Amino acid sequence: MILTKIIFFCKKKQQHIFIFRFGQPGTRDYLDKIQKYRNVILTKLYTFTSTFIESLRNALSFFPTSLSFLISQMFIILSQSSELSSRDIRCLCCDIIMTLFIGPAICEPEKHGIIADIPISTIARHNLNQIAIILQTLAMSNDIESKTKDLYNKFKESESFISVSVYI
Repeated sequence: MILTKIIFFCKKKQQHIFIFRFGQPGTRDYLDKIQKYRNVILTKLYTFTSTFIESLRNALSFFPTSLSFLISQMFIILSQSSELSSRDIRCLCCDIIMTLFIGPAICEPEKHGIIADIPISTIARHNLNQIAIILQTLAMSNDIESKTKDLYNKFKESESFISVSVYI
């Protein structure tokens, strides 16, 4: 359905390519090709995000100790003096880590000194943003929309980034 809306925004030349690739909108062949394409994209997103999760796990020793100390102290203080559940406190700590540290580093690696000499294309930047959104959703255990449940269901409980980031 979303891809059907996209076709109206494409230029005529691009519409021709879109129709050539997927067929006429509304046909059974079109729906099958769209579903296959979506499955390919979901598999790629899952693979890339899993690679990011594994890389983040492997790089935990490089996490700034001062930030780790601050987050752990915040967790302890909130646990002792708050009516929040430990799950809510973990989500809060994870949100801080993801929003202020990991997310920006993924979305704009040049600004954070991760890469300096390699230009990032618009498509690659979009993919990095998608990975950051997926990591944020996994970390926060947000309510997942029904249209994206099939992607998030691919991740095992052990791959949940919340288990990694809060215990830093």
